[in-house]
Amino acid sequence: MANLHVVRFPSPAEFVEAAKGSDDGFMNLAFGVLMDSMNELQIRVRSITEESRTLLAVNNGDTLVLALLKVAGDVDWIIGCPRDRELVSADAETAISLLVSFLPSVIDPKSFDTIWGPEPLVNAFIDTWVSAMAARGLRIEALPTRFRVKRTYATLATLPPSPPHLPSKYIIELANPDDVEPLAHLLVDFSRAAPIVTSIEAARAKMDMHVRLGETWVCREGSEIAGYVGVGRTTFRTVAIRNVYVAPGHRRKGIAEAMTVALMRYYLGARPLGLEGAPDGRPVKGVKEEICIAVVEDFVERLYEKCGFLLGEHDQDPVSEQKGWFASIIRGVRVLEE
Repeated sequence: MANLHVVRFPSPAEFVEAAKGSDDGFMNLAFGVLMDSMNELQIRVRSITEESRTLLAVNNGDTLVLALLKVAGDVDWIIGCPRDRELVSADAETAISLLVSFLPSVIDPKSFDTIWGPEPLVNAFIDTWVSAMAARGLRIEALPTRFRVKRTYATLATLPPSPPHLPSKYIIELANPDDVEPLAHLLVDFSRAAPIVTSIEAARAKMDMHVRLGETWVCREGSEIAGYVGVGRTTFRTVAIRNVYVAPGHRRKGIAEAMTVALMRYYLGARPLGLEGAPDGRPVKGVKEEICIAVVEDFVERLYEKCGFLLGEHDQDPVSEQKGWFASIIRGVRVLEE
């Protein structure tokens, strides 16, 4: 790739226009975070402004091959690469060096802390950043991996042929405003497996917003919420399942699988859905080609494989024959005392 160069986008609309041809499951984290930040409700709730986003890319000519972005208020920088343009080592080294050289022109280098993305890209970025900052006289320590997940996706072609059976006493439907308080407590419990535990105040604010956006689904037994699924990071072609959580008293009853497959079928346009309470017609933001998920714990991989996600060591998309998952990590740096 002889024509690699950095592009800084002054507005999210310009980034979206340039990157929409790179919209796939491997870019959902980066592209989806940006598109979430363009939603009118999220802009109001999160106080997002035009200055809240730093949007960089490395292009080969006019084609995006690597993206680096941050939305103010989010913890991490995000780096991403389209699935069909994975960089070989020499090109990746060049692209990352270009980003590392450019980034100090738009941020204070001391403010850079953590980055999330494909494991090889994150490790290469951290190593290059530490070396480049040392050459500038800034002593920085690379920190070990803080969090690791498998990012994968499913399509209509990988879905199980029919929805799993769920006892009739359970109903899966969109959450409503009365559900925000119990959902907030479930979100706090869910976050205990994440790098940062969510406070109850933050959980209430998040759940209120996502319920209003129609992005949270619940499984009920009578008046009790047995579990929930949260979606988001909706792009032109993809949507992500953010959270799947079943309350301790309702586990080992098939609820997680039933909720997950029902939501997959809804967003991928499959019928029957296997749930009651779904809105009439198509999803508001359209049927998607890929539905994405991040799997944290090894012991739940079997569950998500049953749902149709490509998590096997050699799993490939049956249509594109491209690989089905990648390791994604969060790493950071620490500025040392001078």
